[in-house]
Amino acid sequence: MREKTMKKLILSALISVSFNAFSQEIEKLDSLKTDDSLFESIKIFPNPTSEILFIRNGELIDSYSLYNLQGEIVQKGKNEAQIISLIDLPIGNYFLVLEIESVYKNYRVAKY
Repeated sequence: MREKTMKKLILSALISVSFNAFSQEIEKLDSLKTDDSLFESIKIFPNPTSEILFIRNGELIDSYSLYNLQGEIVQKGKNEAQIISLIDLPIGNYFLVLEIESVYKNYRVAKY
């Protein structure tokens, strides 16, 4: 019984640490300078997707970064991103951060 309780406490602590690290990364992304007017013409589709994200007006984008839920960059690219392949990534949720003229905006992306 005591061993079961210890396992639950350890698991709870690990989940808490992972969530805190993730929350800190999201706060960093949210604190980035944003100006939504630069992103008005940007459309990301399909979302959710199984393989590929298309970015309409991606020629405006200076760079992109794709983060997993642990806050790790799993993919990035520069200049005129119009197609982002998610084929090699596991199923799950991600955050896509786009940069235009040193202004950033993040989007939630789901791969199924």
